[in-house]
Amino acid sequence: MNPLQKQFIKILKQEGLFNWEVVKIKSGGGLCLYNHKQILLDENNYNLPFFLHELTHALLPNIKNHNSIWADKYTSLLVKYNKN
Repeated sequence: MNPLQKQFIKILKQEGLFNWEVVKIKSGGGLCLYNHKQILLDENNYNLPFFLHELTHALLPNIKNHNSIWADKYTSLLVKYNKN
């Protein structure tokens, strides 16, 4: 497991999403598969902001679009974990 994937798994656990996995794919995008406990990230988008985008979907499974509730949660995750 590479350092970035370790960071993603650590964040999942910190956010209460246990037994989730992050899968690198070749699709041009990303996807949260809530029922499968998977976050899929394209190899070209395998980075923290893109991961946090999909994590937000995992944390808010009843919100299907990018409304203000979703945006507020995503922003809070960016602030919390993007400590460069």
